[in-house]
Amino acid sequence: MTEMESADLKSALEELEEKLILDGPMNNDIAIFLDLDNIVIGATEVNLTFDVNTVLNAIREMTNGRVVLRRAYGDWRQNKKMPKQLASAGFELQSAVRLSSSSKNLADMQMVVDAMETLIDGHNFSTYVLVTGDRDFLPLVQTLRKRGKQVVGIGLKHTTSQSLIDLCDHYLFYEDIAHQIGQQPFGDVSDLLQQAVDELTGESGRVQASLVKERMQSLSQGAFGKSPQGKKNFSKFLSQFPDIIQLFHEGTTLYVAPAGVRIKKSESAPTPAVELDTATIETLLKEAVQELVGPQGRVRASLVKEHLRQATNGA
Repeated sequence: MTEMESADLKSALEELEEKLILDGPMNNDIAIFLDLDNIVIGATEVNLTFDVNTVLNAIREMTNGRVVLRRAYGDWRQNKKMPKQLASAGFELQSAVRLSSSSKNLADMQMVVDAMETLIDGHNFSTYVLVTGDRDFLPLVQTLRKRGKQVVGIGLKHTTSQSLIDLCDHYLFYEDIAHQIGQQPFGDVSDLLQQAVDELTGESGRVQASLVKERMQSLSQGAFGKSPQGKKNFSKFLSQFPDIIQLFHEGTTLYVAPAGVRIKKSESAPTPAVELDTATIETLLKEAVQELVGPQGRVRASLVKEHLRQATNGA
């Protein structure tokens, strides 16, 4: 947020403060404001899948209060699966399509204004939960606390401003509350892949790709399969790490070997070509299409043909 935008935001907050009515009797009602882009992107970066119910359960346990207002702000085009999850959890969805680099700041300002308006709409929330790690919300936290409100922040360790942590009455890290329900972060996915390959490659210097995936699942206590990376086509996922591994086929089986390791080819005579039955051809064709199809949902026929040729040793 630029200095001019910060000044405008501060001025708007001061104007709203002048209009505030006196607080009524204290209750235990809670308002949640969720910065979707900040929390979802941050969770993805540490290989966690954001679950809004994890946040709601943590807040209920911590405050023993009643969550009355739930609002989420974000670009739904970037998080297509989240609107359904949030709507099911009772959130009002405030769309903020990012048309430029300043759009994120406009979404932040909308979230601030909406939070401030709750101070003058006649409903006296005792606790405000801000699901964000963005320091742009410091003025809002200061204003809420001046009005005697408890402010709870929730965010990711690597994306949260220390100033925001210090200013909130309580700050919860999503990694910690996800850990409590068994959703384990597993660190850098490339390190996880490296460990699995190192453990599985023996004297042959290679291992079936399916075994690598199973080992990554085991090492991460199941978290890899739930992560965005783990939900991808596994051969496509592996192809992103040429500096760590190399891939090759033997028949229809995909193998993994450490990068730089020379794979010894069989010294036996070439296997003569054999005629494949229709069922085998259909299976190979289906596997080829699943592996090669791009984000547009199509693939060139020549690539499928070459893939089949390699998978069948020319048969």
